[in-house]
Amino acid sequence: MPNLLALKPQFSRYSWPLFTTLMLGLLLAKAHKTLSHLAHGHSICALSRFLSQYPWSLETLRRYRQDRLTEAIVHRYGRKRGRKPILYFILDDTVVPKRGKQLAHLGRHFCSTLGKVVWGHCFVFSYLVAGHIEGPWDWKLYLNRRFCFGRPFQTKIQLAISLLESFHPPFPGKVVVLVDSAYFCDPLIRATTRRGFQVVGTVKQNRLTEFAPTLKQLKSGEVNFLRTLSLPLRFAWVRRSGNRKCLACTDLDLHAPRIRKHFKRRWTIETFFQTAKHQFGLGDYHIRPWTSIQRWIELVLLAYTLASLNRHAPMRWDEAKAQLIAYLIPAIDEIRHAWLSLLLVLLCHLQSLLPFPVPTAPQNRVIM
Repeated sequence: MPNLLALKPQFSRYSWPLFTTLMLGLLLAKAHKTLSHLAHGHSICALSRFLSQYPWSLETLRRYRQDRLTEAIVHRYGRKRGRKPILYFILDDTVVPKRGKQLAHLGRHFCSTLGKVVWGHCFVFSYLVAGHIEGPWDWKLYLNRRFCFGRPFQTKIQLAISLLESFHPPFPGKVVVLVDSAYFCDPLIRATTRRGFQVVGTVKQNRLTEFAPTLKQLKSGEVNFLRTLSLPLRFAWVRRSGNRKCLACTDLDLHAPRIRKHFKRRWTIETFFQTAKHQFGLGDYHIRPWTSIQRWIELVLLAYTLASLNRHAPMRWDEAKAQLIAYLIPAIDEIRHAWLSLLLVLLCHLQSLLPFPVPTAPQNRVIM
């Protein structure tokens, strides 16, 4: 695993094998990604202590993941002449249902997938997309007001704004922030424009405009103002699952088809949520301390980022041919063995049907 060797100085001689075991399990295991399923050659207690007690920096792991994503974008598009790709900075939240009350910072959150309020964790994620390269950038935990227990309460909008303000683009260019109707609000739009970014998102149907009685009377491509916002917006309509949704964009130079094209890239974060939960174990943790949960999430995000970057990594011709030969040789051997087995079965069947025995080749006898 050459991509992880740079992290080896951050771990001790005993914790490094535990780290590689967890990473290999998150990348290769097909069953549930719990500690009991990933403890190959190690005890579950050792893996639990690695997540909760052993000294290694969580921020170093986060910076390493973000640096790998930034280097891949710069290497692929930073030196490219002409127009640079648009950087899409996507903001959204996801809910991980949990049972019991012993896990840290649990709360009651509405899960859109299940369509009901569940007991679990709610995370606000930021996701970065540049051309064919994509990956999670950062995340924060959302706590209900009644479950803060002394910690300062922050809404999802405030957490999203903090994620937006901490983001620095890898190269100068156009940055488009993509959000859904839950995050398309005045504070986030103002924070986006202060950074010099553009925002595209869906508008709730109950929002009031200045020059139209209702939002439904707006035409696609029309420029208008929201009642509580002094910035002009260009609106567009899109049809999803039989329902019409209103999109709004702060870039007045964009037309309605271009706004729809930008907003389609927002679906990548929904794909990330589903893939991270079902294939990388984002919601498979059963550990109680908050330090362990934070470290588990960072390990999952690192595994997802490495897999995403290797999936889009350019391959040389010699590597492609070597990989093709490696795939073809086992197939050729399997076909050869199958034909030989079939031929032996046919010969045995023919021998049983013949009325006389099949002559065999005479053996050379040695005369003493």
